[in-house]
Amino acid sequence: MMSNPEQAILSNTELLKKSKEILSANYSKVMLPFFLVFLVQVILQNSQEFYGLLFNNYGLYSAITYGIISFIYISLATIGLASFGLHIAREEGFEKNKLLEGFKVFQKVLAVTLVYFLVIFIGFLLLIIPGIVLSIMFSQVYFLILKTPEKSVPELFKESALLMKGYKWQLFIMYIRFGFFLILSAFTLFIWSLWLIPQYYTAFALFYEMISSNRIVSGVNHLKGDVVNDQE
Repeated sequence: MMSNPEQAILSNTELLKKSKEILSANYSKVMLPFFLVFLVQVILQNSQEFYGLLFNNYGLYSAITYGIISFIYISLATIGLASFGLHIAREEGFEKNKLLEGFKVFQKVLAVTLVYFLVIFIGFLLLIIPGIVLSIMFSQVYFLILKTPEKSVPELFKESALLMKGYKWQLFIMYIRFGFFLILSAFTLFIWSLWLIPQYYTAFALFYEMISSNRIVSGVNHLKGDVVNDQE
């Protein structure tokens, strides 16, 4: 965990290097859990043709049922991957039950995912760039649920937007790198992704830890500045 403010600002390369160091002797413990949860999530997020197939062959009810099940899985998988990555990034262990953290805040996770999808959808309807910006701005909501599950959905989105001030470009580049390397992993029959997925999810968690710590430090410094000004 990043507790030293002077060493808190890390580049993407440094975050990935740190994630590799944490995982170096423990890949066998995390490869399959990360890969399987991530794989099913990606399949469900990109199964539009399957909805049409279900509708044409089994009717609207079947397509809606599949959509609801997919939505629930995607919601729980997203926070599960965030939880597992954060657990590893904090060097607390490699317990796979962290993938099930979403069940503890089931309703909150579903509400956050619904709002997140709607906001991103509206952003992409306006133009592609607003959709990308909004997706990055609110990217930290799942980490924030884990930290403060008692907060309301609007508060979680507001806090994510505050955390991401000044860091959107850095996270965007990390997403681009992750996507590019995943595509390249196809040339290894996706064997490389067994290492790649844990590395990046741990790096995403380290990124959250970094911006969260910096936010606290900035708040403390701002508070000190106000005190000094008041004394003057």
